[in-house]
Amino acid sequence: MGIEIHEWPPGAVEQATLIARSLLTASNGNLATAREQMLTIVAALVLVDRPLGEVTSLTDQVLAEPAIAALVASPALVLHAPLPAEDVTKATSPVAPPPTEGPVAQTPSLAAVSSSPNRQRLVCLSSDDNDLWAWDAQTGELVGPALVGHTDAVRSVALANTPEGRLIAASGSNDNTVRIWDVLAGTQIGPALVGHTDAVSSVALRAGADGRLVAISGSHDHTARVWDALAGVQIGARTGMHAGWVRSVALETGVDGRLVALTGSNDRTVRVWDPMDSTVQDRILATYTGQVLAVALGHGAFGQMWAIAGDSKGTVQVRAWDPTRRRGTLHSNRTINFHRHPILTLALGNDRDGRTVGLSGGKDGTLIAWDPAGTRRAMEVTGLQSEGSRQSPAPGRARVAARRDRPRRLWIRAVAVGNSSDGSLVAAYSRTGHSVEVKDVLTRETLVPSRESSRSTLAVAIGHYQA
Repeated sequence: MGIEIHEWPPGAVEQATLIARSLLTASNGNLATAREQMLTIVAALVLVDRPLGEVTSLTDQVLAEPAIAALVASPALVLHAPLPAEDVTKATSPVAPPPTEGPVAQTPSLAAVSSSPNRQRLVCLSSDDNDLWAWDAQTGELVGPALVGHTDAVRSVALANTPEGRLIAASGSNDNTVRIWDVLAGTQIGPALVGHTDAVSSVALRAGADGRLVAISGSHDHTARVWDALAGVQIGARTGMHAGWVRSVALETGVDGRLVALTGSNDRTVRVWDPMDSTVQDRILATYTGQVLAVALGHGAFGQMWAIAGDSKGTVQVRAWDPTRRRGTLHSNRTINFHRHPILTLALGNDRDGRTVGLSGGKDGTLIAWDPAGTRRAMEVTGLQSEGSRQSPAPGRARVAARRDRPRRLWIRAVAVGNSSDGSLVAAYSRTGHSVEVKDVLTRETLVPSRESSRSTLAVAIGHYQA
């Protein structure tokens, strides 16, 4: 049966096209998920009070347009179609990298999840002090050589694909620089991006409406900067926006196709702003009683964006808002108090049914998954590690030995989420020290056991690459 064509209200097709493009990008090209969400959004925002048949007709008409259908067929985006049974293999214990010359080679940190169709694979990039390593999910083998160039610890990483499918990474470091990498080639793209005068604490990377890869970075110098990632040039900066360290940044595509940036700072504010237009005034989305240490952005099922932020007192605020409105109409405002210690990391993702799931971790050693609409707990990971004394205590030192025998709480340093080939939401997270672990968020199944790196792991990101 063909698609029935109607006379749509002025601008309806254009608005529905923007919604389709945004949802396909957010769902990594999953047509079924995008269509289901699009029906709801079109009914609520585009064809208000119109029959369901018309909503369905407009949705299918737009999804059939060649420019939109190309997003589904794009190798860089088709990630969720079921695999043939013989190709579905869970990740097992990964293979260590090949020995290097000289002393015994060190094994870097690992995070991997599962394979994806059309030779797409889900991969995690994790830091190993100054360096970065990318791991294939299905085999556990390294994807390309180490990314080497930073002269101090890497504090944050982000991954994105170019329109032609290249896997690109951005990294921020204590050496005050941002660097852009071709992950599979193992090469740095252009020189280091300089401009910050203090440590770069957070980076985010996303393709804009024109296909250009845009990176934003936050620094202890109180500024956030915007970069054309592949051109290697700064295209914007917010230098007076925050009065303290910019601890965390997030970048997402809005329903209208425009990029939206979120920053959290030691000045106890969360600000939302347009990274592509410096003339648009930033605004405070939330204020806290503690320093804001982590932020994240994601898409909801009704066209809204979820914005979450966590502070030094263990509080997570959840905002659902419409960024296409002039002042960002607020749909929901909720506070979550699952943690008793500072929040160090946050992530937002969508399960196979399109429902939004938030994850929070920090100094209390727990990583908790929850539904931002209903605050439903799902996965919870604890971070206690026993450390017994190596020998019996000498007389008079029993109290010191007892303290030494207490379990040491392992902080959750970083978390990233992605969808496996069947749409399952998977989290890779790092703990204090040198380990990274991978779990299915909702079933709590460990997909890849804890892996050790030779040095500190402060940053984790999940992305896709073409095998």
